[in-house]
Amino acid sequence: MSSFGGDEDSKIQAQLGELAPYVKYLKKLKTLEGIQMRMPFEIEIR
Repeated sequence: MSSFGGDEDSKIQAQLGELAPYVKYLKKLKTLEGIQMRMPFEIEIR
């Protein structure tokens, strides 16, 4: 199943280029449930 998610991510990256991380972030926000507080930024540690 993880290969399907990777394929979708690569399609999004190919279509949107530098905007792809924002779309991924919005998709992640859609899956959150309950009351939560979100900071206006996201820290990514590589």
